[in-house]
Amino acid sequence: MNYDVTYSLRMALLSEVPELTEAVIMRDDVDLTSRAKPFATVEYLQGGGTSVAAGRESYVDEYSFQIGLFANDVGERHRLETKIREEVIRAKYGFPLYRFNGKTFDRSEDTVLLNDGGFTPIANDDNSNQTNSNRGYFDATAVFY
Repeated sequence: MNYDVTYSLRMALLSEVPELTEAVIMRDDVDLTSRAKPFATVEYLQGGGTSVAAGRESYVDEYSFQIGLFANDVGERHRLETKIREEVIRAKYGFPLYRFNGKTFDRSEDTVLLNDGGFTPIANDDNSNQTNSNRGYFDATAVFY
């Protein structure tokens, strides 16, 4: 399920925040230095999920994510931070859940609602790497009952 939610979150960012040049799903071999700003990243936090179950019945599944934002300047970071929070993270009716069928992702009737864990700006510790300027991340949690 975390694969489905990760892809769905990426699609929500691309459709609801068209100013983003791309939304990248993070994994070990992803290089961010060559990407055009502004862009977002989506990363599932391993071990961040919890389940509440009784016997073989699952009652609550929780998945934690970090949504990174890389902007050209501080003003753009503030504008996109607000837009991502309002249009994706705090969307009143959530965003569509895509389910992987073994070959492609299909849009389902279900939606994903996120809990907002806040935004943390990150200072650039190496001025020669401009990719790390004007960035930050959201902590967000998807809960399924």
